[in-house]
Amino acid sequence: PRGREWEELVDEFERRAEQTGGNRSRAMSLRDQLSITAGKSSQFNPKVLEGMPLIESAFMASLLMVMWFFGRYLRMDAFLILFYPMPIFLVAFRWGARYAALTVCIAVAIMMFDMGPLFAISFACNTGFMSVLFSVAMAAQWHWLVVLLFGTVGKCVGFVLNIKIQGLFFKQD
Repeated sequence: PRGREWEELVDEFERRAEQTGGNRSRAMSLRDQLSITAGKSSQFNPKVLEGMPLIESAFMASLLMVMWFFGRYLRMDAFLILFYPMPIFLVAFRWGARYAALTVCIAVAIMMFDMGPLFAISFACNTGFMSVLFSVAMAAQWHWLVVLLFGTVGKCVGFVLNIKIQGLFFKQD
C-alpha cells in the first residue's frame, strides 16, 4: 500500500488499538496482566498494585536472609558482604526509604526465628543500619561524598551498637 491506502490502514490500526485498549503487537506488561486478571480488561488498575511494595519488600528480605544464611554457615562472608545491601538498595530505589527499612525489619525478624538473636542483631547493626542510610542518601541523589559519609557513619554506629549489645548479652564490657 502506498499513499492514501497506507494512511487509511494506519488510521484503522490506531482506531482498533484504542478500542481494544492499546497496542497488542508488543508483549503484555505485568500491569496489563494483573489488570486483566482483576477483571478490568486492558485498563490500568492501580488497586491491583497497592500491595506490590510490601510483596517486593518481603521477597527481598527473604533473599537477603538466604544470602546471610549461606554467608554465615558456608563461610562465604568475605565475598557476599559486597552483595548483602543490594536487595535493600533495590527496594529503596523502587519504593523509597520506608520500604527499605521495612525490608531490614522483615529480614531481622526472619533471622530471629531461623538463626537466633545474635545473628539477627549482628545483621541489623552491621549491615542493615548502614544499608538503610546508604539507600536513603542514594535515593535522594545526594552528592557522592555525603553518601559515603552516611555509609561510614552507619557502619561505625552499627559496629559500636553490635559490640555493646553483644557485650550485654554475654555480660562482658
